[in-house]
Amino acid sequence: MLFLASSNRRTIELETWLLGLKVKRPDLFANIRDKKENAHLEARELLNGLQPDQNMSHIISALSDIHDRYQRDDFEGLTPDEEHILGRACINHRDILPAAIRRLETFN
Repeated sequence: MLFLASSNRRTIELETWLLGLKVKRPDLFANIRDKKENAHLEARELLNGLQPDQNMSHIISALSDIHDRYQRDDFEGLTPDEEHILGRACINHRDILPAAIRRLETFN
C-alpha cells in the first residue's frame, strides 16, 4: 500500500482500482492486461454497479469512462476527471493503463 500512497504517484486512483481488481478479480485484471475482448466492458459494468458515496461518484464515473476509451481506443477530449486519473502531463494516454498494470505486476 505504501507504493500507492507515495507522493510521487501520478495515477493513484487508477492504480488503486487496478490493485483492487488484481486482488478481488484477478481474472478481470488479467483480461485487461492481456487486452481480451470485452474486458473493459466487464470492468465498466462492475464500476457501474457500485454504490459510491457522493465524494467518490465522479471518480467511479471517470474510471468507467476511461475503460470505455480504452475499449474504443479514443482519448480525444478527456474530461478534467479523466485527465486527473490518467495524468495531466501525459503525452500518450494510451500508455498509462498498461504501464500501471506492469507496475502492479511486480507485486505478488
